[in-house]
Amino acid sequence: MIRAIGPAVSGAACILLLASCQDTPASSPLHEDPYRNAPLHVSNNVRIVLYDSSVTQAVITAGTATIDEDRRVTMLRGGVHVTLYNAVTGSQTAVLDAEEADIDDATQDMVATGNVIFVSDSTATTLRTPRVHWNHAQQQLQSEAAVEITTPREHLYGIGFRSDQYLSDYRIYNVRGIRQ
Repeated sequence: MIRAIGPAVSGAACILLLASCQDTPASSPLHEDPYRNAPLHVSNNVRIVLYDSSVTQAVITAGTATIDEDRRVTMLRGGVHVTLYNAVTGSQTAVLDAEEADIDDATQDMVATGNVIFVSDSTATTLRTPRVHWNHAQQQLQSEAAVEITTPREHLYGIGFRSDQYLSDYRIYNVRGIRQ
């Protein structure tokens, strides 16, 4: 009697095994996992101080900083404020405010977007634009967007510009208006 049960159990086990080998998709594939591409590092109320030879070069504050290690980008959100300092005297030279900014961790280039206002203390010049790119290697500000530059002597409007970090040597590519 025990021998008759053995073949029946093994037959039932084979049927269950075959039935479980159907081609059904996984319930949650790896590529659809919402946490797979989530950033590993997120900080709130961020204050970053950049030094060179123990001299403060810049102080950056933002609501949130997120580091994307795959792209090697630090994303600053929630209002970005950057204060730049003179490398020799340590005095403040300029201030940048924007809604957000992305910093390339390899090159230290930065793209600031959203109501960007850059004020140079040394030249009393103000730049307003929706987007500006800081080229760290060339130490230049540049934009292809609409720009407005106000100096003590003039008020310029245009599309696209390039300038040094002090807004003392700038060029507007497509001047749209001048008010003196």
